[in-house]
Amino acid sequence: MKKILANLIIFLFISSIFAQNVKIDFKEFKTSENGYFEATENIKKGNSLFKKDTKTGYYKAIDFYLKAYEYNSENAELNYKIGVAYLESINKKKSLQYLLKADSLKRGLTPFIHWNLGRVYHHNLLFDKAIVEYGLFKSYIRKANGSTTKVERKIEECENGKILIAN
Repeated sequence: MKKILANLIIFLFISSIFAQNVKIDFKEFKTSENGYFEATENIKKGNSLFKKDTKTGYYKAIDFYLKAYEYNSENAELNYKIGVAYLESINKKKSLQYLLKADSLKRGLTPFIHWNLGRVYHHNLLFDKAIVEYGLFKSYIRKANGSTTKVERKIEECENGKILIAN
């Protein structure tokens, strides 16, 4: 029991760290001089709110990230942060397009993209897609010798959701 509890605490701690530690490389982000300074300032302001790890912080960060997105919409890290911020806000469904774009721009950006894609598919009642993403994340957790209990629970919720929707 102690081992399960310890693994769960480690998993939650690690997921919080990795979700927030996707960093935007400003050299890679730059596309032109015009608007670059303003865009980077918006990212910095968004990051300070994002790091607060609160619903309000995520919600407020979105506005700053979207202003930076107007400058460079093809940055995987920025798309990921917008997706996570939406997922942690009241507008969860909006996160899907940004997370998918982040994944298509940079495969392997973070293993936690699978956890977050699973969550957004889950919220949208796309249970089969959620199960696939949770499964990919579960494989990562196993390789890292972490507890898969929370992921297995989410997969079970999706399986139950499929049954409930069918009936």
